[in-house]
Amino acid sequence: MPAAGSLAELTAAKNRKLEEQRKVAMEMNALLTDKDTGFLEVSRKTKRDLIIAIDVARRPGFHDYYQPPEQIKTLERNGELKKYTKKLDRVQAQIDTLDAEINAASKPSAAASQAEPPAQMSSLSQWFARYGEPGPAPANYMSTFARDSKIYGGTNHHKAFKSQSTKMKTGTMTR
Repeated sequence: MPAAGSLAELTAAKNRKLEEQRKVAMEMNALLTDKDTGFLEVSRKTKRDLIIAIDVARRPGFHDYYQPPEQIKTLERNGELKKYTKKLDRVQAQIDTLDAEINAASKPSAAASQAEPPAQMSSLSQWFARYGEPGPAPANYMSTFARDSKIYGGTNHHKAFKSQSTKMKTGTMTR
């Protein structure tokens, strides 16, 4: 089993990567959600303007279309959101690698895991003894099960057949 120091180092490295991922996500979120010049607000204004333009198009005259700010046009041209997405993917891949290393470092040796075979269960009482009893059903809730009445139509080559599925509907009981 590896030393505890290496596990602590791996965990610290993972925390640093998570912090880096959080910063990148916050930067991307700021680009998307800025109240005046965020991508979401510009998209909303553009959509609203197109709806108005469709309505105005039925009447004579001219309609000035909404123009996004130059900053947004530049960000779209440079593909900033794609860059942030790729950066997030890279950081996530590094985090996944660190997770795999942490799992490998924290697992007991193979010999120790082979010493205790998995428990065989042959009854519900054994299951309940190991994992506990189920909780009570919520009050005034009921599920109903009904065979699906759908009949799939036949052709000259194939016979029609009924669905074999069962639908479960959840709901509240009324008294």
